[in-house]
Amino acid sequence: MPGTPAVTQETFMALTLVRAEVAPGVQELTVRANEAHQACTRHLEGALTWALAAGEALCELRRLVPSENWRAWAARNLSITPQAAYSYQRLWSYREALPEGTASVNGALKKLKGLPAVASGSWRNCRTPGLMDQCLSLHAQGLGYKAISQRTGVPLTTIQGWVNPEVAVRRRAAARQRAADAAAAQRDEAADRLRRARNSQFAMVGGELAAAYRSLRNSSSLIQILEDRSVGPLRLGMAEAAAHLRKAEEVLARASRRPQARR
Repeated sequence: MPGTPAVTQETFMALTLVRAEVAPGVQELTVRANEAHQACTRHLEGALTWALAAGEALCELRRLVPSENWRAWAARNLSITPQAAYSYQRLWSYREALPEGTASVNGALKKLKGLPAVASGSWRNCRTPGLMDQCLSLHAQGLGYKAISQRTGVPLTTIQGWVNPEVAVRRRAAARQRAADAAAAQRDEAADRLRRARNSQFAMVGGELAAAYRSLRNSSSLIQILEDRSVGPLRLGMAEAAAHLRKAEEVLARASRRPQARR
């Protein structure tokens, strides 16, 4: 509208945080979460029941409190550490996957090991049945992901995962692969730096030590090629041989740094 002042991002975040403080149910849920956490830490018997109660309250709070303000809000209003809060939310999110007879919190968390994380970016993907069912119902009515997200506050990627679980599985697998590739690239870069440093080191030493190092390096390269092309026991044998060659390289490197090696 003409004459209406623009709302800055800082003002918007401040307003949403204020709305979260006074939103209906937030205060009651906060009390429930804190009390359930205290009861869980005080009572070994029945601790899982209290942990689930805390998880339910926290999942509802994550839906009501703006995600960008969650950490600041939680630090000010909750007496629960982030690690404990996440465990409670995970237990509540996967409560239906817990075997009958599970009694302890630690035992329940172990049973859930291997299941997808309940985190999605900065928004905790608490699989609250009512919210998930609402999104699925809206999708069945023909609403698009964006419209459902605007109506419920659930991120697009989370809705897509609920509607098409296979998509979520592929997305998580791709993310794990990217992380593994990045880690492998870092290892390769570090190995290259070490090789360049040792090449320079042995070039300065010269003589029989340098010749032995070159022979080891050639053998290591060949073993690496064979290991990549091998399977089963042969691959394990190649890996063991490569490990022995690396140890031999380290021994030569230490020997080249001794004073007598430079004479």
